Amino acid sequence: MHTSQRWDTAHFHEMLVELCEIKSGNYVLDLGCGTGRSLAAMLDAVGDGGKVVGLDQMAQPLAEVASRFARDINDKRLELVQADVLAAPFHDGQFDAVLCQNVIECVNEREALVTEAKRLLKPGGRLLLGHHDFDGIILASEDRDMTRRLVHGFADHKQAWQDAVEGRMGRLLPGLVTNAGFASVNIEARLFVDFDLSPGTYAGDYIRWLVDLAPDLGISDEDVSHWASRLTADVAQGRFFFALPWIGAVCRKPRS
Repeated sequence: MHTSQRWDTAHFHEMLVELCEIKSGNYVLDLGCGTGRSLAAMLDAVGDGGKVVGLDQMAQPLAEVASRFARDINDKRLELVQADVLAAPFHDGQFDAVLCQNVIECVNEREALVTEAKRLLKPGGRLLLGHHDFDGIILASEDRDMTRRLVHGFADHKQAWQDAVEGRMGRLLPGLVTNAGFASVNIEARLFVDFDLSPGTYAGDYIRWLVDLAPDLGISDEDVSHWASRLTADVAQGRFFFALPWIGAVCRKPRS
């Protein structure tokens, strides 16, 4: 377990790449890349002699990635693939490393995703399987009942693009990989904190997500607006605190 740190999106994805031990010249896969938040750090790590593949099953996020990383795609340093994360169109043992962040919650067959990621690795290759534990988010608020209702409601809320939802996914990762046949498994945990709601904070985005979700949870606009305004007041008085748990499994495939 590591000490907590302030949330920083770029530094978070650099941390994922570091834990995955992605090195210069590697051939690596972002399995379920979404809008490509880890891709810049992965491209930096593999250097000019390596290659990154971003795979996702949805066309829209891949289109966003293609627009932002057009030069890397043109230079053949990045390839984008639209496919099911449970049936990646690659031969066995193609990749030095596979990174899979905040994906496994969204599929029904979670053991199958672990098996697929392992299949894609070269002997001795590394998998980083990471997930925020949304049901474990810590949020200081005077309105305990409303806060619990919103936090747990968000953790259990299934979005349209998800096949499944599991707000406790972070804490369930160790059990998923323990008997999956890896040569070694190292469990990492981080706690990311924010003390305000300013732009760029995870807390600021998260509170907006809760406010937007409130009607689906049967909470009136008036009640959730009052709740959010009290948090803003807490910020002004130096009493606001938010913490986001993240858990990752760093898994190494046997060499033979």
